[in-house]
Amino acid sequence: MLPSLVLDPAPELGIVAEEQFGPALPVIPYDDEEQAIRLANATWSGLCSSVWSGDTSHAMAVARRLRTGVTFFNNHNATAVDERAPFGGFAQSGIGRELGREGIRDFTETHVMAVPVPSEDGGH
Repeated sequence: MLPSLVLDPAPELGIVAEEQFGPALPVIPYDDEEQAIRLANATWSGLCSSVWSGDTSHAMAVARRLRTGVTFFNNHNATAVDERAPFGGFAQSGIGRELGREGIRDFTETHVMAVPVPSEDGGH
């Protein structure tokens, strides 16, 4: 399949409603930034998002409002993620994280051993 843009697709179409791994990208129009953020956060997934802007402060403000595990800035590519950072999503895009300290913790199981303190008379 050649790379394709799907312009203004209906929200129920697979290109919008399902995860796709092909070289196809839905382009969904919006009227203002609030609507764009609302649309992005109303999906079933929450793995990655991207914000494209020449204004880093504004891009960061938008990114803080997105409910995704990773937000890319002027980029969208898994190779742009620092492997020391945790990776994972929200909603149906995963529970927990992998990579980074948080990822290591998700693969561990804590075992607490409660040892009684001896009494002052030497007994237990």
